[in-house]
Parts: sequence; structure tokens; C-alpha cells
Amino acid sequence: MRLIQDIQNCTFKAVENGHSGLFTINNLLRMLNGVDLKYLTKVLSKAEKDGTMIRVCRGVYLNPFARPKTRYILEAIAVKLKPQYLVYVSLESQLVMIGKISQQMQGYLTVMTNGRSGKIETIYGTVEFTHTKADINKISEQLYFDNDAGIFRAKENKAMADLKRAGRNLHMLD
Repeated sequence: MRLIQDIQNCTFKAVENGHSGLFTINNLLRMLNGVDLKYLTKVLSKAEKDGTMIRVCRGVYLNPFARPKTRYILEAIAVKLKPQYLVYVSLESQLVMIGKISQQMQGYLTVMTNGRSGKIETIYGTVEFTHTKADINKISEQLYFDNDAGIFRAKENKAMADLKRAGRNLHMLD
């Protein structure tokens, strides 16, 4: 199919030019100017079956010949899934990163969002979104941007406060 080849070409070029390598359906619609949404989803389903595109999770795809080159793949997925919302790494994932929890969480990322809570299973692991009503203007001093991962992270006090507010297990804290 011609559209599959177009998807392959534009995603490959995008990755060559610095794109993360993770493409939402909206990204693909913009890149493929004027393609109908129903037609695109049908073509993506066929591309997934024949291995020319890989479905990372619902609504996110990658080109197997232009895979993401980041060790922060779950963070990149979290940002892709909620582009219109505040998303920041917190809870257990952030506390492991700063050494307050010694148990490693392989393939699992906990983030706070002002969007909807939920767990998303991906081919790389699970992203758990926990809803917060926090206003970005009020918590900005408690966050920092991780350039390597491309996502905001909670500072230690904020991650601890989020853990308590979410009613999570505090026994694993070192």
C-alpha cells in the first residue's frame, strides 16, 4: 500500500531529524496531510500485522526501522499520551531515582498528571498516571525539568507529599 510506504518514509525522516520516534495518530495525521482518520487507522492496523509499524500502546506507534534512541522510553510515552496535561515523574519512580527507595522498578513508571488517572500497558512496560489537582503555578518550584528524559520530575519533598496524598505504601522508604 502506498500509504504504508509514506508512513515509513515520513517517520524515518522525522527520527533522523531528532523526533523521539514515538508517533501518535494525530502526529501521523499532521505528517500525512489530508489523510482520513478512519483510513489511517485501517492502514495502521494492516501495517502492524505486517510488521512495518509497531503499536507501542493504544494510539502510539513506532517505525521498527527507526526505533526511539532513548533509555527514557516510558517517560517519552507518558508525555506523548498526555500532551495537553501536566505530567511529571513522582511517587515511587522518582523516589527510586533519588535513592529514597532501594527497590528498582523495572518496566514501571509512576507519574502525576492533572489529566485522568489510569495504567497504560505498553510494549516497554507500564505507565501509571495518578491524578492531581495541583496547579502548575503553585507547584513549579517543587519540580525540575530533566533534559535527558524530556519530562518534569518532582523534587524529593514533592514526591514524598505525592506518595502520602495518594495513600501509597510508605514502608519501602529507606
